[in-house]
Amino acid sequence: MNNNRKIYFFKGLGGQSTLIISALITVISLIFSLFFTNSQKSSVEKELFKRATALADNLAYNSRIGVLFDDKDELTELINGVINEEEFIYAIITDDSGIVIAPNDTLLLDKPIEFITYNDGNNEKLYTDKPEFIEIKGNTIEVVSPIEIAAERPNTNEDLLFNNEVQNKTNTPVVNVNVKRLGSVHLGVSLHNLNKEIAANQKKAFIITFGVVLAGILLTVISTRFITRPLRELMNATQIVAQGNLDYSVDIKRDDEIGILAQSFNQMTGELKKSRIKIENWNRILESRVIERTKALSKKNLELRRYSEELQKALEELKTLDKSKDDFLALVSHELRTPLSSIVAYTEVLLDEMPATEEEEKKYLGIIKSESDRLTRLINNVLDLSKMEAGRMPFNFLSVKIAELIDASVAGLTGLANKHQHTIVNYLKNSPLVVSVDPDKIIQVLSNIISNAIKYTHNGGNIAISGEVKDNVVEISIADNGIGIKKKDQDKVFDKFQQIEDVDHHSEGTGLGMPISKLIIENHHGKIWLKSIYGKGTTFNFTLPIQ
Repeated sequence: MNNNRKIYFFKGLGGQSTLIISALITVISLIFSLFFTNSQKSSVEKELFKRATALADNLAYNSRIGVLFDDKDELTELINGVINEEEFIYAIITDDSGIVIAPNDTLLLDKPIEFITYNDGNNEKLYTDKPEFIEIKGNTIEVVSPIEIAAERPNTNEDLLFNNEVQNKTNTPVVNVNVKRLGSVHLGVSLHNLNKEIAANQKKAFIITFGVVLAGILLTVISTRFITRPLRELMNATQIVAQGNLDYSVDIKRDDEIGILAQSFNQMTGELKKSRIKIENWNRILESRVIERTKALSKKNLELRRYSEELQKALEELKTLDKSKDDFLALVSHELRTPLSSIVAYTEVLLDEMPATEEEEKKYLGIIKSESDRLTRLINNVLDLSKMEAGRMPFNFLSVKIAELIDASVAGLTGLANKHQHTIVNYLKNSPLVVSVDPDKIIQVLSNIISNAIKYTHNGGNIAISGEVKDNVVEISIADNGIGIKKKDQDKVFDKFQQIEDVDHHSEGTGLGMPISKLIIENHHGKIWLKSIYGKGTTFNFTLPIQ
């Protein structure tokens, strides 16, 4: 269909009109362009000729005395002042016999030049009302201006240089004016710049002409398309309707004959469509009902499928939660059973009065106290962990110095460190660095890490606390030279109820300190990690935001 439309445009009325109007615009534009360039060329040439003539006249006037007294130096100086301009390529002064007297060029000086008479018809000349002429020689014009001098006779007592006298009727001598031709000035003017400028103007004129022609052709194409487009639409519409598409109508809104024709065409197709609609009405109603029922069934099936997926997902989540609950209860039960068993066993021993001495009795009571404290810590840690995981643990953020938090943590563990003869070095003791944290929670994290370092470092060990600012956070490092952690156990450090295997003091921990520390740091938008070399020591690192 598109190909047919293209053929119709180029072979039809629109294409013919476009070709005729485009040709007319091209011819008119070329005529105006040629007229403009020729007029401009003539104007520029006349201006140059006028300027050259004036300069030659001026040189001739100023050269009179030099020619009269044969002052070649003065004449040469006058010529040099003229030919300094770019257009003037030479200047020659001759006497009345045609002999060159200036410039001081040994090739031309005192040699005659060929005079061109006024009646010479072999050369193209521009004559003025003065005895001078312009000769065009190829790409150069030569302006010739006579050098003349006039002598006045004010009274009868003076000797006359020229003997042409004029007397009135009373025979009384009057002032005589005698004109004597002394020579001529030949001024050569280059037409190179003139021709260059004319060529540039012609180029611009033809470019403008091309642009005008192109714009005219474009406007012609647009206008003819605007005129013929409705006709092409009507032609295509008749083909579409003839193929059975009665729903097609032309969107032509005009007040001329084409608009009336388009309206009649639409009315015709509308009547045909009404007739066919009446025949197909029941089929459409039945089809619409079938579609509605199908959509309803599809919607119900989709809802059932979605409910089934949601139920399956909820069931999986319940299974996961149930398993997590069982695992958690099993772990808590196991951890609670150990201290309770110890408490019950040693309580029974005391009740049965089995200790033989008072020291044994105090020993048993000390074990019961230690296991009770452990049980209390375990219950508190379980409660804290549950609150944090459920998002119900309150955090009271304050701006405090990191040094104060570290000092408070170290102070609470000094007794335990001295018991094991450890040395704790705090490199941040005098640090002015301020952080925005919950002080109690961060002290809990520091105490957990430092107490682990004390417990898992042989007596007489060293524990170092340091920090470094990195990208608006402070990275705290707590390093010891203890027993270290095996590679296979490092991933379990932050898991619940996980403790390091094959180490002393195993019964002193609950296995929840580091998981709680991890949750506290994450609630402060920080990170916590460790680096350890088994047998050489462990370093815990965590980050906190700077105030």
